Amino acid sequence: MKIWNKLNPERKVRADGFSKPYLWLCAFGTAFYGILCLLLSYKVARDLTGEWSALWATIGIWFASAFPVYMYFLPFMAHVHSAFVCAFFLWYWWRTYHRLTERRWWEWLTLSLLVGFAFTTYHVSVLIGLFLVADFVEVSLKKRFSRSAQALFVGFVCIFGFAIGWAPTGFVKWTIFGSPFVSGYGRQWWFISPRLWQILFSSEHGLWSWTPIIFLACIGFVPLVLRHPGTGWRCVITLLVSWYTVASYGNWHGQSSFSNRILLFLTPLFVLGLSALLKELREKLTAPRRKVLTIIPIGILLLILWNWGFIFQWGTNMIPNRGPISWKVMIRNQFTKVPVRVVHIAKGFVTNRTAVIKEIERQDLEEIKRYRVRR
Repeated sequence: MKIWNKLNPERKVRADGFSKPYLWLCAFGTAFYGILCLLLSYKVARDLTGEWSALWATIGIWFASAFPVYMYFLPFMAHVHSAFVCAFFLWYWWRTYHRLTERRWWEWLTLSLLVGFAFTTYHVSVLIGLFLVADFVEVSLKKRFSRSAQALFVGFVCIFGFAIGWAPTGFVKWTIFGSPFVSGYGRQWWFISPRLWQILFSSEHGLWSWTPIIFLACIGFVPLVLRHPGTGWRCVITLLVSWYTVASYGNWHGQSSFSNRILLFLTPLFVLGLSALLKELREKLTAPRRKVLTIIPIGILLLILWNWGFIFQWGTNMIPNRGPISWKVMIRNQFTKVPVRVVHIAKGFVTNRTAVIKEIERQDLEEIKRYRVRR
């Protein structure tokens, strides 16, 4: 921005993070990273389950989960970026997993560096590093480290790579807060009494209740484990630890959140799970092949339509952004109010976009005043 302002003194841009160049670059950047996340996830899923299953799983997660909310409508949050880093890690891990016992030191370094980047992007994303921990344990149990010194060297390389990936954030926090270890999340943790049920089924942004396609993706981890145990078990362990960790956090619901935004970094794993389920259905259903190839896409398209109606309600304050919602009201709105209001909002965007956005923001501010955080 400084270079631009020097070259164009008559058209200076405010270097405050709120001027239009910042906003546009951030919005397009988030969409770009979101596409890369989906593409990398698709590539891994395609190798595991085939092109057809991977394609429809990717489309389903792309449009029938919380992913489009944070990719297109709230691009200034870190969730899509963390999902991209995790997808990049997963893709590179998959490329080296087939020769795990012969993995070179610089490949261990790259993987641990990506784990550090994941932690920098969004703290809970560090749990994708459980794949790397599992690799180290597997190689150790197979006694493929020729000697203890080799195991120590690999461990040191991984710690070093993670530290390098985390260093930029650590330095910034050290400069601002006086300590590189300030997380900003406080001490709101209840590991003894996690909200395990609520985080999945609650009307307050439950992961499965708000986005049922994620429930299907989690079911898909069963056939994934059976067909590809190494990859499947790593996905399951990462999912379970992430579930318990986020359920133990005071703000497990994410406050203003569509579905559970905190777990969005697991998007690449959900693509794999859903892809494995679709492959299983395609092979096991007794209906003629042509019907199966039609029924499954139709089911995914119906989930997409339901999800976008839900997103519309949430984004236009037809249901609360924060706190629990009424399922009765939400379901009734899907069939009675959403079709009408979509047309009304669309006309408003064409004729007076600023007024529509200001009204939505006003309603949101009113809700914030009434909202009280609860565990």
